[in-house]
Amino acid sequence: MTGDEIEAYRERRVFEWTNHIEEWVLPTGHALRRAAGLSDQENPFITYSDEAHLPVLGDVVCRVMLATLPPQWHNPRTAKTKLEKVRKDIKVLKNRITAIDLCTQIAINNAGSPHMQEYLAAKQQSINAPSRETFDRAHAAFDAAYGGPPDELAVPTMLALLEQFETAIVSTIEQIIKEGESLKEKGRIWNHEKNAIALIVAQYLHAVTGDIPGLTIRPVVAGPFALALQDIFEILGLPKVVQRPGEYAISELTSKLSTKSYICPLARWR
Repeated sequence: MTGDEIEAYRERRVFEWTNHIEEWVLPTGHALRRAAGLSDQENPFITYSDEAHLPVLGDVVCRVMLATLPPQWHNPRTAKTKLEKVRKDIKVLKNRITAIDLCTQIAINNAGSPHMQEYLAAKQQSINAPSRETFDRAHAAFDAAYGGPPDELAVPTMLALLEQFETAIVSTIEQIIKEGESLKEKGRIWNHEKNAIALIVAQYLHAVTGDIPGLTIRPVVAGPFALALQDIFEILGLPKVVQRPGEYAISELTSKLSTKSYICPLARWR
């Protein structure tokens, strides 16, 4: 998929959510409750008093829906390379601006300052038609031009904006690197979606049951985790094969649980 195709796909999915509450959202809630061994009901998002300590199911389903969006960057490496080039260009431009001699910087600041232009016009008018009124107007314009805030001066304003832009680029590059590392199957939208969904489901089942879910796929798909994945994939119109997403989710969850600082991300949605 090209970048434009992925963006169009993202927009279409978000639009579809709002029109498929009955077909997608509620059935996904039911599938999660069944997998967790919770009692089912007409509205799966009603929370009983004995479930108050569990992750909010509506938030979990929301995460599942968001996971159906493809990665923000269809080619993280290319995006990162382009941004790094822009960052280098910014550094070059900043160096060139600061290398401009002081007199020329003053001229640029004057040319880019509305107050300075008003002062020069008022000054010229006081020369062409000298009077107390034109003199006072020129004096007031002078005070406004030279006493105004520095953010009205072109050179320092541009340098500050370039600094802000460079900081934003660095932050974006860090996001791209993080997302690029999370894409185990670069360029394969279905795998990205299914892996993300499977991990959310595994985290939810672990939060409810206290156990890392098992994956039973032979001789047939069975067990709460595998059946939940199969149901949710089918609900969302994704390929129903659950082996690789399930194995990925179990591996990721096991790895995360091995760290003492692990906190279930679903718990923070309460």
